[in-house]
Amino acid sequence: MSIGLNGISAPGASYPVRATSSGSTEASAKEDFLKYAKMTPAEKIREQILKKMGLTEEGLAGMPQDELKKINDVIKEKIEELVKQGREKIVGAFADIKA
Repeated sequence: MSIGLNGISAPGASYPVRATSSGSTEASAKEDFLKYAKMTPAEKIREQILKKMGLTEEGLAGMPQDELKKINDVIKEKIEELVKQGREKIVGAFADIKA
């Protein structure tokens, strides 16, 4: 293991690097982080749900409208469940603090 200006790295470790549109290479982790940081909470939740379903936004773009509606309905239900669970946790936490 070595410590350098970019942090700690294992000997022989390689990090995924991909070519950008300009032809240079940058670590995809940085691009992914910046993309994620710019997302709204709703977009983050949607992406997580799609990932669990094995889908992507790009994959949804080519789907027929009836399938897309079904998937959006499932996502809506899961978001509603998360919101309900969040409210229950908040109520429980408040009750525990007041008790």
